[in-house]
Amino acid sequence: MDVASDEETPLGLLMNLLLIMTLSGFLGYFRTVWQAKAGHYMVARMRRKLYAAILSQDASYFDTIHQGDLISRLSSDADLVQGAVTDQALALLRNFIVAFGAIALLFYTSVSLAAISVAIL
Repeated sequence: MDVASDEETPLGLLMNLLLIMTLSGFLGYFRTVWQAKAGHYMVARMRRKLYAAILSQDASYFDTIHQGDLISRLSSDADLVQGAVTDQALALLRNFIVAFGAIALLFYTSVSLAAISVAIL
């Protein structure tokens, strides 16, 4: 009589699933922290460059521009760029990885069917 190993029992499967979910949670946390730090760093650098460019303008520039427009550029536009750089760029990268993985799995499953599917795309 064969004795099932721990991985094949329901308790073993549950423990493996719990381990995978815990690891996924920790990695997701570190990804979020990294994403936030990268976004804040990029926005801070962009604001410094924009502020330096504004300060290097002639005095006549400040006569033609409203100060509220300058403050708006420094705050809201930089935040929009942060969202675009961090959220959309990572979503695009994730979608490329998923698409590549799906195509690789398709070729692994059936090369002829994968070639037809990729040719249609």
